[in-house]
Amino acid sequence: MKKIRNPQSAIINQGDSMGRWLPRSVLCLFALPVFAQEQPWFPGSAYDARVPAPKSVLGYEIGEYYTEHLQMTEYMRRLEAATGRVKVFRVGESNERRELLLVAVSDPANIQKIEQYR
Repeated sequence: MKKIRNPQSAIINQGDSMGRWLPRSVLCLFALPVFAQEQPWFPGSAYDARVPAPKSVLGYEIGEYYTEHLQMTEYMRRLEAATGRVKVFRVGESNERRELLLVAVSDPANIQKIEQYR
């Protein structure tokens, strides 16, 4: 009588090496954030304290909650008022009658001459 080979036994045997390495890989994956440190966006640069952080205007960190259109336009207006590097232009309205803004961010000298670049 001929022995019938079980096709699943080959799959189980091939999975043995994965069974050893998968838990180790997952452990390494979850251990990586332990070594992560918060880094400044531009190391060695100084930040202008007059420029409001999004959290100071919105009340939460970016990505923590959904930011509504009115909140975002308010933040853009505050950036414009706080620094000479931002110029906000109202370019129209959406179908929902929301303000559409064009925000220019540049060197203060360029912002002062922005009309000649239009």
